Amino acid sequence: MAFFTSTLSPHFLFTTDPSLVNIPAVHTYISTRSYWGQGTPLSVVEQGIKNSLFIGVYDVSNPQETRQVGGGRWITDYATFAYMSDVYIEDEFQGRGLGKWLVKCLMELPEIQGLRRMMLITGGAEGMYEKHAGFRVARQGEGGYVYMEKVASSEELYGGKKVKRKQQGEEEC
Repeated sequence: MAFFTSTLSPHFLFTTDPSLVNIPAVHTYISTRSYWGQGTPLSVVEQGIKNSLFIGVYDVSNPQETRQVGGGRWITDYATFAYMSDVYIEDEFQGRGLGKWLVKCLMELPEIQGLRRMMLITGGAEGMYEKHAGFRVARQGEGGYVYMEKVASSEELYGGKKVKRKQQGEEEC
């Protein structure tokens, strides 16, 4: 099986190779530091990664230790629809362009080319997704369609604490 791979400088590797994913590291970020997944159990993060198209971001600057510093995934049927989820870069690695490159890589994956609809939900990074991925904010009733959702918060599902979202204009990645 061929994996998507890209690099940003010789220090950072972006790849869909599942053998490199550090599920406990992804879980720690999502369940303790993200605004969207507080308290999410390890088994839920693991199942989510297993059943989606995940790109990990790895610091490969130390040849003895590859460190996962971010990731993101598509939840997709591979035919018509994909939902971008769990996009993150560890705080200490933000500000280096890794989030933008991750989104670019997610958009270039061969598996999602030609899909009719791609969606995401963000808590303040609309500008980044518009500029670097071509997303736009969906307007109510636009084109005769209505976006609907049914949401259960991570607080309700897993007992996590509510975390303040970043403000409009702040980078998410």
